[in-house]
Amino acid sequence: MDAFFADGSSWGAPSPVEEELELLLPACVWSSPIKNTYLAGYVAGGHSISFPTLKEAQDACLNMTYVMTCNGVVSRNNGTSFELRAGLKPIPVPASDDEASYLVTNWNACAKLPPADIWKNRSAAAYSAVTRADGPTARWVYQGYALVIGSGGLGPYTDGAKALERLHSFTEPIPEGQFILLDMSAHGQGMFKDWKGKWALPFIWTALHTYGGAISIKGNLTEINRIPFDAPPLAPTTPSGYDPKTQAVGVGYTPEGLDQNPTYYELLQEAAFKAEPEANITDWLVKRAHRRYGLHLASSSKGAAAQRNPDVTAAWVALGASGYAVDEGVSDATGVGQMAPHSKLKVDTSRFEKDLHTPERITCLEWDAWGSLNAAAPAITAQPLPEPFVYDLVNTAREVLAQLSTPMLVNFSIAIDFDGKTKVGSPSRINATGDLFVELLTDLDRLLATDGAFMLGPWLARARKLGGNATDCVDTRVAKLDAGNGRCDDYMEWNARAQLTTWYPTLTVDQPMPGQQGGRDHDYARKQWSGLISGHDIPRAKLYRQQALSDAQAGTAFDYVAVTQKYARMSYEWQTDVGPNVGPVAPVEDPVEVSVALRKKWAPYFSACDGV
Repeated sequence: MDAFFADGSSWGAPSPVEEELELLLPACVWSSPIKNTYLAGYVAGGHSISFPTLKEAQDACLNMTYVMTCNGVVSRNNGTSFELRAGLKPIPVPASDDEASYLVTNWNACAKLPPADIWKNRSAAAYSAVTRADGPTARWVYQGYALVIGSGGLGPYTDGAKALERLHSFTEPIPEGQFILLDMSAHGQGMFKDWKGKWALPFIWTALHTYGGAISIKGNLTEINRIPFDAPPLAPTTPSGYDPKTQAVGVGYTPEGLDQNPTYYELLQEAAFKAEPEANITDWLVKRAHRRYGLHLASSSKGAAAQRNPDVTAAWVALGASGYAVDEGVSDATGVGQMAPHSKLKVDTSRFEKDLHTPERITCLEWDAWGSLNAAAPAITAQPLPEPFVYDLVNTAREVLAQLSTPMLVNFSIAIDFDGKTKVGSPSRINATGDLFVELLTDLDRLLATDGAFMLGPWLARARKLGGNATDCVDTRVAKLDAGNGRCDDYMEWNARAQLTTWYPTLTVDQPMPGQQGGRDHDYARKQWSGLISGHDIPRAKLYRQQALSDAQAGTAFDYVAVTQKYARMSYEWQTDVGPNVGPVAPVEDPVEVSVALRKKWAPYFSACDGV
């Protein structure tokens, strides 16, 4: 493995032009050359292919539906123009390569799977572009997520021999060993297993784990501890039926955001340096925690077993048996950062019983872990407290309160009757459930403000820093931004705000719904961050509560259309509220004091956990 990756000069890297095109597309993309230079041998989210003419680039996709310019994503309208998906002005179809400047065709929406010979031609063109930039020994790491795309992708593996034929045709033009698949299962379960080891290609095993940087304590550590060692060469023996060229040449992770779940990623990455899986995951967790907190495992006497802090040990035994013992969805399934009809809330993995009151065992174990970490704090003598301990304390407390938010949001949603199953809501129930939900979010925001890892301010400050002093961020189609003289720090902050809330930005103050494409992907990348909860999530919840009360007092059903438009206005104002004052960038209050106080306050909701 070390030898395989030894020559770093052979690895493809984006050129300056490519860096402008590092757009998070869901699958492979390709582009036409501009003035005899290829646009991209690498684009984040997929591979790129270079064609001699624009027509060939367009013809390569059997049903080209989407194109992209550096101004935004657009969709095909007719034979003479493309209409921006963002609802912006149409642009003409380029008539020549020069006019194609920065045009990229995204074939993710192709209507059917191209035959094998087309795949061969595509990869030959793509690898030619890569080698022109990085030399004849360049290695191409291909995003394996394309293998699961049934329309336009190389997969799915359920196509059997046909899918394998497409894959092998695609990789045939590339020298052996220079094309490397990135195995991207959601929970690291191994795409190589789905394909029964028939790839005959080197690959890097990874776990995708999370979409949109969703924050939660999750991930089956027992599974990711074992799976890397199921593939050659780490497997003791080659599984029956595997092609001997199907070899894992690395391990890693491919989440949409790394600022969560360090426990999961640390264990996963360690597989690259081990000859076999960890024998005892619980022991690994406990030892790791002691190292993180600066607690030495001292022996009580010569030859005696190392003495562990009982509270730290109890906390991580509980976490290892709860959140880190299950694989859940790749998104945030709690009530934080959501507002939707209760039938559409993404709470399929709620850790409360169907009565919306009784916590499940997994939640009780995390509740216990929170208490144990509170109890462990006095034993940590370093001052200020080590950040790893503060992070784990706040993160565990956050997880418990976030799980509690789920039944509270469901009850609130039912009270305001999003689904219209009753004609008029009850003002008293609307107030009771809405007040409780807002109170919990307020306390959660306060908790998260005690650790910089869970704060909005640093995120916005870093975004503004990327903009620097440049003033060429013009023609954004957002009036409030375009009036700001093209300041790129404002533009970058606007992007950072939009990504967290509606994903696609809310472009005008009078939109019928937030974001774009019918509100698609709003809340996709929501975060449990102080500042975001208090500045966006709580005002939104209050907006919905006020609409419900107004409608109930008027004797009418909840007006979902009206409140959605009001939320769109709120979204626009929040996203465009840019400037140097990004809010707190350093923690406030003592994390232990806040954690202890909040656990005591919300303890009645976990009384069923006693003795679990």
